[in-house]
Amino acid sequence: VFVSNSARRMTVHLVRQGAPVIDQASTLAQQQVTLDPQNSRVHMVAVLTGEGTSVRLPDQLAHDARVVNVSLDPADLPDHALGLAMFDTLVMNDVPTHSMNEKAQTALREWVLRGGHLVVAGGPGAEQTLAGLPPELQPVQVLGQEPVAATTLLGDAAADLGTLSLTQVEPVAGARILPVTGINPVGDLPLLVERPAGAGSVTFFAAALNVPGLDNVADEQRFWSNLLRQRQNLPVGFGPTNPNIDMFTEGNVATSLTRLPALELPALATLGLLLLTYIVLVGPVTYLLLRKLDHQALGWIVVPALTIIFALVAYGIGYAKRGGDVVLNQISLVEPLHTDSAGDIARVRSFVGVFSPERRSYTLETSRSALLRPISLQGPWDTSQGSQSGVFLQDQSLPGVSGAQATNLEVPQWSMRAVMADELRPYQSVTAQVTLDGTKLAGEVRNVGDLPLRDVVLIQGDQVAHLGDLAPGEEQQAELTLDTASSHNNFEGHTPLSYLIYGDEMDRMQKSRAQPLPPDKQLRAGLLDALYSYGPTTRNAQPMLLAWADQSLLAVDVVDQRVARQQLSLITFNPRLHVTSQELTLGQGWMERRIEADPESQCMGSQGIGFTLFGQTVIETLRLPPELAGLQPEQITLIPLADGPWPADIRVELFDWNAGEWKTQPVNAQPLILEQPAGFLSNRGEIRLRINGEVGMQNAPGCMIIDAALAGTMPDTEG
Repeated sequence: VFVSNSARRMTVHLVRQGAPVIDQASTLAQQQVTLDPQNSRVHMVAVLTGEGTSVRLPDQLAHDARVVNVSLDPADLPDHALGLAMFDTLVMNDVPTHSMNEKAQTALREWVLRGGHLVVAGGPGAEQTLAGLPPELQPVQVLGQEPVAATTLLGDAAADLGTLSLTQVEPVAGARILPVTGINPVGDLPLLVERPAGAGSVTFFAAALNVPGLDNVADEQRFWSNLLRQRQNLPVGFGPTNPNIDMFTEGNVATSLTRLPALELPALATLGLLLLTYIVLVGPVTYLLLRKLDHQALGWIVVPALTIIFALVAYGIGYAKRGGDVVLNQISLVEPLHTDSAGDIARVRSFVGVFSPERRSYTLETSRSALLRPISLQGPWDTSQGSQSGVFLQDQSLPGVSGAQATNLEVPQWSMRAVMADELRPYQSVTAQVTLDGTKLAGEVRNVGDLPLRDVVLIQGDQVAHLGDLAPGEEQQAELTLDTASSHNNFEGHTPLSYLIYGDEMDRMQKSRAQPLPPDKQLRAGLLDALYSYGPTTRNAQPMLLAWADQSLLAVDVVDQRVARQQLSLITFNPRLHVTSQELTLGQGWMERRIEADPESQCMGSQGIGFTLFGQTVIETLRLPPELAGLQPEQITLIPLADGPWPADIRVELFDWNAGEWKTQPVNAQPLILEQPAGFLSNRGEIRLRINGEVGMQNAPGCMIIDAALAGTMPDTEG
């Protein structure tokens, strides 16, 4: 059952098998459970440790993020990834993972792939912790243990600890060695290794996390913030307190379910013929017939009678067409996440709206095992209990039912209720290879699935290559000139994605009798706006592929009910880059941006989440796509952007990765070309900035960010 953040208690009923409703006669036992809901800004950490060990976490991370520590036994791990959905980070220290059952391993793997962060501790228990993890979640190969004096790692404060055991490892392909805040380096021994996995990541720390000296590292909050990977939250005031970024985006998308082309007016030809027939009968036919019969006075009866008859005919046509139908509208977001030996894995979020012409309860049935939860059609701002209420019994063992059932979905008359499913599943529909060659971007897209793909486009910056429709097995190629120019302006002028794709058709339709887009194109444009224009999700300059399908990947039916069905799936992902040229020039927007600041200092601008300055320190990290992480910079240009004038009295520092220290830079309203840029871009493609200052409200520039443009060479041309 889905439990909303505002719920304070839950009643659990044990009912007789096959009971159609929950009532006193069917209930064998019941218990009321008190719930302690947490604000979405809290960093939820699940800690799994071996027998007789424990890990102490700080109460707060940097920037006042409160930590909630939940201790779990390996046997407590759920057999479904959604059972871990409330956690931001899961920490394993000396855990015998080989004892985990297969379902728990699958749930852990799927949780990481959909965006979870797993931290694996080293030390004497490292091998048994890594042994039972799925291959995708193993960031290192263990080579052995190395005894190191505690003072070498932790400083003089650890003089009483004697010797610590550090795990010698070899990072696997795709994993990266990261610096550790507050811990001294130990020769060339990797202390922190990270491996991306789908939308999530796995981090390995070379020491055990139950070492007492970790309580006294030089900067405890920074150390744990670096290790636990503080999540990017919605800025204060941008959205309601409880929803996180995922929930906010899903609320926006759910509003698109109310667009029902199935309920559009009949064809103009049908309406025109009906109206013409009515005019002819009421006018000349009635007049001539009554005149011939010499009963013109009957016109007072005939005309109203014909009007009533035609009104009933029009109503009958409408009712026969759609009026008595239950309408099921389904939208799916498909995001390919991971490819391994078993095939492609995609995150599929299915939004299902049920429109009812009468007040009644429905039972939904899915084609495979999938958990449904209610979602509001009023968008992320709707926090009312009315939109979230209802009993949803998920029974996956009913005779003759291959998937799952959600019962008691009550829909008022002429209204819609919505549910959604969030699942990971094997998926193969479209493959894309994008080659970056100097200033040229070449894309090769192939439909490898069984369904036709519609309106396939490849996007880079504000450029769009239309590949049209792709039949199963069909392949298309496209070429774009790389947008290397940096706009160096404020947030104005960024074209909405829906207009980039459908702008020419919008303009053409408006010029020809001011007609709007066809209903199916309106639905697609509205969905793109819900994803990229009305929320915190922003796209950058990295190449992106969009494709549409007229069928959903999760089949949902209304049991014992005839429905009018509408389905639409959006497939979107960033294709992997293959670099074939050594010289590269990248304009602004290519680097992923992450803001670390107090919640009150974060804001939402036209380019996504940014910051304001009211005396607090802001850390901004810019990261290149993984395929470009080895770029050796010859020129880095910092580009300050703000909603208003850039303030004068602020201090901007860049971290020099070679020297290991912050260096002040003279950043003002104009782009700044850095001198000796090599040290400011790490070998994993990161630029790190620290911004300080206090700007009065009367001079507030609005939401601010600092972006970067780069030029340099790749170490090789193999991609």
